[in-house]
Amino acid sequence: MAIKVFISYSWTSDEYISSVLQLAKDLRHDGVDVILDQWDLKTGQDRFQFMEQSIVKADKVLILCDHAYADKANGREGGVGVETAIITPDVYGHSKQEKFIPVAMESFDNLPIYLKSRIAVDMRPGKRKSGYDELLRLIYEKPVHVKPELGEKPRWLDQPTLDTRLNMFAELFDGEDEDIESTPTSSDNTEWYEETAREQMFQEIFGKE
Repeated sequence: MAIKVFISYSWTSDEYISSVLQLAKDLRHDGVDVILDQWDLKTGQDRFQFMEQSIVKADKVLILCDHAYADKANGREGGVGVETAIITPDVYGHSKQEKFIPVAMESFDNLPIYLKSRIAVDMRPGKRKSGYDELLRLIYEKPVHVKPELGEKPRWLDQPTLDTRLNMFAELFDGEDEDIESTPTSSDNTEWYEETAREQMFQEIFGKE
């Protein structure tokens, strides 16, 4: 099922409205089911009810911020003010942080007060292409940098340290030295037995990785 996205914006100017419409068309071309008043709000319908229902049923809400949007949101004016009143409790409440996506259309200074602490997508002039790509990744939740799977604790952390192993070897060697010396062997084989015993003890302590 396609991801539903509602676009919240200000009717700042005819040129700006056209840019919002183009953004919506691009998103639909890339498989995003955009809810836009220019398409979905019909004559005779209650626009406030349309806004509320659209925000509730949308998987993501794009908040396109320019100077006019910030002023209206902060002053709770017009349709933007109504949308802000609906969105704000969810932003501060229980909704997923990823649902509401602020988009800086002019300047990062033009974010409404309630979004000042949020990281916004940069779609200022000159940044539209990279901003659009970032926007798509956020909508589809496909980040550039993916957190690696959690591995296992290295086994060597549970092994004794080198100093501990040396002490273990020394203790074992001291204890075994008497047994080696008390073992009846010919003088020709004594050195060989001692060396063999040392190697075996060394392997027991240092060879277990």
